[in-house]
Amino acid sequence: MLASNGSFSSLAASPATLTVAKNSSTSITVNALGAGGAPVSVGTGGAVKVIVGSTTRKSYTVYSESSDVRCTPGTTGDVANATAPTSTIGFVIRALTYTKEDIAPGNRLDCIALTSTTNFDTWEEN
Repeated sequence: MLASNGSFSSLAASPATLTVAKNSSTSITVNALGAGGAPVSVGTGGAVKVIVGSTTRKSYTVYSESSDVRCTPGTTGDVANATAPTSTIGFVIRALTYTKEDIAPGNRLDCIALTSTTNFDTWEEN
């Protein structure tokens, strides 16, 4: 989100699921795996599931609040990739950058932080 001073701030929503009247079948879920709509904490010690696999999701957007992360996609059946992300494996999502996925949006996503633990925000359109 864009703050009044022009800087980006994290997504925060409660409750975690919001229904938005874009299309009659579209609902927006913010930070689905975070407690009470809070961002998911992604650390450097091991992969963390940040997006659940889904056969109905239309797109998602992710945002890492403080550290670059590496991620690997799993399946729409919520199965992790056989190769987990590490500091050298997976695709990079830069900190403080909104990244949208709408080519294969149903795939599960697992990530690991590269430098320090980060809050990881998600926005899913179903």
